[in-house]
Amino acid sequence: MASFREKIENSEKLFTFHDLALLPNYSEVEPEAVQTTTRVSRGIKLDVPYVSSPMESVTGSALAEAMARNGGLGILHRNCSVEEQVKLAKEVKSSAVDIEKWPRATLDEDGVLRVGAAVGPQDLDRVKALVKTVDLVLVDVAHFHTESCFSGTRRILDVCPVDLVVGNIGTIGAAEDVVSKLDGVAGLRCGIGSGSTCSTSVQTRVSAPTLYAVASAADATRELGADIPIIADGGIRNPGDASIALAAGAWTAMLGSVLAAAEESPGPVETHNGRLFKRHWGMGSHKARMKRFAMDRYSKPAKNVAEGVEGLVPVRGPTSEIIEEFSGALKATCGYIGAKNIPEMWTHARFGRVSATGVQELRPHTILPSD
Repeated sequence: MASFREKIENSEKLFTFHDLALLPNYSEVEPEAVQTTTRVSRGIKLDVPYVSSPMESVTGSALAEAMARNGGLGILHRNCSVEEQVKLAKEVKSSAVDIEKWPRATLDEDGVLRVGAAVGPQDLDRVKALVKTVDLVLVDVAHFHTESCFSGTRRILDVCPVDLVVGNIGTIGAAEDVVSKLDGVAGLRCGIGSGSTCSTSVQTRVSAPTLYAVASAADATRELGADIPIIADGGIRNPGDASIALAAGAWTAMLGSVLAAAEESPGPVETHNGRLFKRHWGMGSHKARMKRFAMDRYSKPAKNVAEGVEGLVPVRGPTSEIIEEFSGALKATCGYIGAKNIPEMWTHARFGRVSATGVQELRPHTILPSD
C-alpha cells in the first residue's frame, strides 16, 4: 500500500473553472454561423445546451416551460409530493406553443413542450407516476456511485420507458461503472461539491469539481465507445464557465443559481436597498432538508449534516434573456477557437492554466462600477 506521503505527492489535480482558460486558434468561423444544437440524453435533442437544475428555488413549471420554449430543458425538482410534481409536469405539457414565435422550442413528437423531472434512486412510485407525463427522468443524488443507487436504478430502469439520466458522478471509475453496469442509462450528470449553494466540499472535504468531473466522464465514455451525453452540473456562474465545460467534454450545462435569478423561478422576491433579489437555497440545506422528499438526496453518513446553504441572488430578468446571453457568448467562444459546433469544440479546444493571482487579470479590473 502506498504511503500517505506518496498518496499526497501523487494526488490528482482537481482543476476548476477558475484554473483554466481557452486559448484562441486560427479561425474561419463567424459566431453567427455556429450551431448550438446538442443532446441532453440519448433521445432528446436541444437547440441550446442548457438545462435547469432540479432545485426547489429554481425549477417549477413556469421556469421549465420557459426553458423548453427557448430551446433548452427544465428538470422539475422533487422536493414535493408525487402528486404536486406530476401537476407541475402537466402544467408544462399543457402549455400551447406557437412555432412561429418559438421556432427553437424543445418539443416532443406531438409538438408539445418537453419537460424532465428528478426522482430519488429508490422512489419507484414517483417514477411510475411521472413517466406518464414527462420526457426525461433524472435520478438525483449527491453521490450516485454507490451500491444502493445502482441497485435502485436497476429497478427504475425496469419501469421507465423514457430517457433516464443519472448523477451526480465525479470520476472516471464512476462513469465506467455506470456505462458497464447500468444498461439503458441515457445520460450522465457530473460534478460534486461545486454548486453555489453546496457546502459538501466544506463539510466533508470530498469533491469532484465540475470541470474535472466532466473531463473524467468524457474520457471514460470515449474510451468505452459509449455515445452518452454528459451534463456539467455545479459552479457555473457565467457564460464563460458554461463554455469551458462544453469544451471539456460536456454536451449540456446545468444552470442553478443563474436561473434562480430568473423572473420565472419559484423563489420569492425580496427588496434590499432598493434592489430586487430572489431567495435561493441548496437541496442539501436545512431549509430543503426539512421536507421529507429531499431527505434521501444525501448518503447515510451525511444525513445529519446540512450540505447546502441559503442566500439571495439579484433578479436578472426573464429566462429568455439569460439563455440568449449564454448562447451568444457560446457562439463567440466558438468563433475564437474555430469551432462550428459543440463536437468541434471538443477537438479544437486548447486549455491554458491560470495562476491564482492571474485570475484577477482575466476579469474586468482597475475601474469603478458605474451603478
